[in-house]
Amino acid sequence: MKRSLKPMSPWIGMLMALGLAACYPTAQHKNPERIPSDFVVKGTLVAQGRSVDMVSLYLEQEQEPDAYTQNDGSFQLFFTAPRVSALSSLYELKDRPLHVYFEDENNLTLIPAGAMLEIPSITQSGVLDLGEIPLLPLTTLSGSGRGTKGPETSTVPVAGVDIKVGRRTATSDRDGLFQVAAPQNAVLPVSLSANGYVETIGLWPTDRGPDDKSWPMLETLAVDGQLQIPNSFRQLDPNDRTLDLMVIASPLVRYVRIAADASLLTSSDTGAAPWQSIQRRIQLPVFGAQANFVYQFADAERKVLSRVYTLTVAGSVPLDNGTLTNPTEAQ
Repeated sequence: MKRSLKPMSPWIGMLMALGLAACYPTAQHKNPERIPSDFVVKGTLVAQGRSVDMVSLYLEQEQEPDAYTQNDGSFQLFFTAPRVSALSSLYELKDRPLHVYFEDENNLTLIPAGAMLEIPSITQSGVLDLGEIPLLPLTTLSGSGRGTKGPETSTVPVAGVDIKVGRRTATSDRDGLFQVAAPQNAVLPVSLSANGYVETIGLWPTDRGPDDKSWPMLETLAVDGQLQIPNSFRQLDPNDRTLDLMVIASPLVRYVRIAADASLLTSSDTGAAPWQSIQRRIQLPVFGAQANFVYQFADAERKVLSRVYTLTVAGSVPLDNGTLTNPTEAQ
């Protein structure tokens, strides 16, 4: 197919978390508008003020693209009821958003580029026009997998950790180190697994560009985990009002609740500290000054609870490594 780049007006802003319905884009169809569907999502992909064709669109971990952008950068995604049902079952969409990845596999922008959209709802019908979607250079996320050999032993690097960040994969080296390229302005799902450790799952925000993170490898399958502040937020903007948190948890963890003090966590549920799915974006209010928060994890039925931990947010004051590497149990 002949590639073309057409001038378009520059875009401003970042990717939006969109309340859409899940769709079934089919790249092989020549006339996608004729495909019966319950919901259609359309838009135009742009990079550096130009429309970009032949960019692949993937749903979650699907192996084949569901659609490609056309000569003018436009795309359409089609969600049928059977496809919605299948996606909901496969990716547990009741408690998490569906992710759509834009991957410039033909390197049309000369540098590796991509994007990711979150689709938090799959209950609508009709047609939604997203307008222009920015294709941005990929950012580099680096980190390490670290585990412990016993209660009295400090963490040690774990070699051979299989890491998946969004759709990107990597394996840690002998020093436990790894790097992955990831879309900007996203909160990406993460999973880490290695022999001798249970799977670790979580969320990795990329709103502020490159990041470096030490991921603890969990050794026991329990309802437990950590909330952490990304390294990229070491120097917080005093104008910021929300902060995307990193999530690290075992697969048994499904929910977390956050409050100003532990007394708000005594009941099974409270409006002051509602349960949030750990597979969705977890945000914390920021008011430009140091504040302490407490949090607690729960299983799928919110009956088995973790201990209560404290998380300190230092506003515009740099944090030690930007993370709470050893969460403190609230008194």
